[in-house]
Amino acid sequence: MGENPGVPVPLPSIGDRDYKDLLDEVLEWIPVDAPEWTDFNESDPGVTLVELFAFLADNLLWQIDERQRQRRRQRRLALLIVGTAGLGAFWWTSKRLCSRHERHPGEGSP
Repeated sequence: MGENPGVPVPLPSIGDRDYKDLLDEVLEWIPVDAPEWTDFNESDPGVTLVELFAFLADNLLWQIDERQRQRRRQRRLALLIVGTAGLGAFWWTSKRLCSRHERHPGEGSP
């Protein structure tokens, strides 16, 4: 028996780490990768750059996670609309037929 296409697949949450976690992780790597770097004060330009990159990574992870949440909401809404309109079987078969349709070179419009 095949999988039910109406059941959403749970997406992994990649935004579990926040700014502080990212910053601490990179600061732990510095003595291993660059043992000559000994000044870890906030006034150090290198630490300032590490803080900047941790901030940017935190924002990117948040945006990716937010887009995943929006897609899940849109999918639930579409499934709700299709289900209440009684078009569930039609939607599933049309989606299946469209995914199997292959266009060969020379067929159809250019």
